[in-house]
Amino acid sequence: MFHVPVNQTYLTRIYSSNSTLLLKKFEILSMLHPTPAVCGWPTEEARDFIAETEVFDRGMYAGPVGWFGGGESEFAVGIRSALVKRGLGALIYAGTGIVKGSNPSSEWDELELKISQISRSLELEVVQEPN
Repeated sequence: MFHVPVNQTYLTRIYSSNSTLLLKKFEILSMLHPTPAVCGWPTEEARDFIAETEVFDRGMYAGPVGWFGGGESEFAVGIRSALVKRGLGALIYAGTGIVKGSNPSSEWDELELKISQISRSLELEVVQEPN
């Protein structure tokens, strides 16, 4: 075993600098969630509307999925995803966009198709929650 003397001030400075950089990266990620393409525009008004209207938490649905390290990063938007918990099953997340001129029935069919693709790949039975 070797003992190498280390300057504690130097280590603290490195840790502090890295922690600040990491915090800034997470601040940037939080600004990307949810993306305006899924949330709506103007973003702040859309987020307020979602918070007041939806009866569930979106969690990480439509959040950034990816990595950063070595001075690089790459992220995508997780718009078709599932939160799987042993013994409880999975919460499947997908969405469609209701805009002026869209057909809500067609949008619902599209949503069902997206959910069925995930549930089939995970071999899950889709159960509708009662309203």
